[in-house]
Amino acid sequence: MLTALDFWHLVEHIIPVYVLVIVAFVLTRFDIIEPVHGPGISKWVSTLGVPMYVFHLLAYNDPYQTSMRLVAADVLSKALALIGGCLWWRFCESGCIEGVIGFFMLATLPNTVLIGDALLEPLYGEGAHTQIVTIIFLQSLVWYNLCICLYELRVVLMEEKQKQLGSKSTLDNDVTHIHHSGFVSVGGSGPIDGGGPAKSEGFENASFDRRQKKRKLQSAPVPAGNQDPTLERTISAPARFSFSRSLSLRFTPAIRVFDLDYDPHYIVRSGPIDVVHPDDKSTPASVSPVVSALDQQNEKTVVTVFEHQTEKSEPELEKGDSEFEADHAGKRNVVSKRSRVSRWALITFKMINRVKKVPLTYASVAGLIYSLIAFKYNWEMPYPIKKSVELISEGALGMAIFVMGMAWARSGRLISCGFKALAYGIVVRFLVGPLVMMMSSFSLRLQGTSLKFAILQAVIPQGVISFVLAKEYGLDVPLFNTAVVFQLVIFIPIVLAWYYILEVF
Repeated sequence: MLTALDFWHLVEHIIPVYVLVIVAFVLTRFDIIEPVHGPGISKWVSTLGVPMYVFHLLAYNDPYQTSMRLVAADVLSKALALIGGCLWWRFCESGCIEGVIGFFMLATLPNTVLIGDALLEPLYGEGAHTQIVTIIFLQSLVWYNLCICLYELRVVLMEEKQKQLGSKSTLDNDVTHIHHSGFVSVGGSGPIDGGGPAKSEGFENASFDRRQKKRKLQSAPVPAGNQDPTLERTISAPARFSFSRSLSLRFTPAIRVFDLDYDPHYIVRSGPIDVVHPDDKSTPASVSPVVSALDQQNEKTVVTVFEHQTEKSEPELEKGDSEFEADHAGKRNVVSKRSRVSRWALITFKMINRVKKVPLTYASVAGLIYSLIAFKYNWEMPYPIKKSVELISEGALGMAIFVMGMAWARSGRLISCGFKALAYGIVVRFLVGPLVMMMSSFSLRLQGTSLKFAILQAVIPQGVISFVLAKEYGLDVPLFNTAVVFQLVIFIPIVLAWYYILEVF
């Protein structure tokens, strides 16, 4: 139970926060600290101050005194919060990765360093110090780095989205250019290379929907004076047309003719499949030959093959076409799955490369290694290095709070994020977070003081490091600024209410 002296001791830990916030607000409001100074201070905090602060927390807390059951409960609660946010992102139309990051940080990052000892030790005795060390250790080593990974994932997804939008606009421009330059027509005498507008509407009337199950059978008319029966059968043969998802037109003849000699008397165009005689004066001289004309000695063979192809009944054609489409659909599904896997593998690789450039990650790993060695072999850090780390870490926390006051002053409002966002942060921090921790603690069968401590530590107000991360990545800065400042004002009655509820039940 909190006595009057304990209550005053808790208030003593809160007052310095508001002193720094008010001083920063006044200095920024009256332009004593100009806006150009803000980025430099923020950069120092995120690049040097917070990494040394995290290193200090890990280096001077014994990892061998951690409570493994509390670790399991804390990990499970964070996993439940993250899974819930990801499900909302996946299945709700309003879901986004920004909301997942904000929800996860509001629900899982309490200000245990600043408030933990002053609040929880008077309530649960000196034995709570070991559990406080466990929570601080997990926060510094795991959860801050997980939040960085989520932020970097957001950056990579934004880059991928911008690339997709850029490629889509380029594709739209290409399609518009091709459409206006004239596609090859199916049944008419349209242009070959966009030399003029198409004279037939074969392309426009043809259905290129990939779900269509019937094959379009069309023939190209033979110009007057070129009524050759062999060529007439050739260009009247069935043809397959397919319109791929990349908006590319493919033409595949129903049969393949091999070993044909070139005859200069006829030229066959690609596209509208017109047969042109060289004596025809109206034919442009720039037409390029694509398919060789049929030789006299191969006429019989070609005619026989085409007759055999055209004798196929319509059900047989539809059956063959359906089998072709089914096979094509199966291959397309396999390719789509592989492309999704490769896309997320590439995104993960980019995210890891970005995380490797964050100083906080290296500081947390270095602090873990030092603590494992120092507490096992009772090795102490040299005094000059130890004092330097302490000074920088203490200054980092103070400068982070100072940056909060500067951001509050520049917002121009008392509640910079708005009342709805403020209420959302309060509900997630003081209601959703403790309930998730309660579920995970009950599932792991925590009992007694460990159960009460696990739930009550989740009611501690929002941590300062969450604001530093939001400021560094430029996401929900007003929300976390307001959450840290205002939750310190209202959290005492809420914590006492949770404490009495846990004592009764």
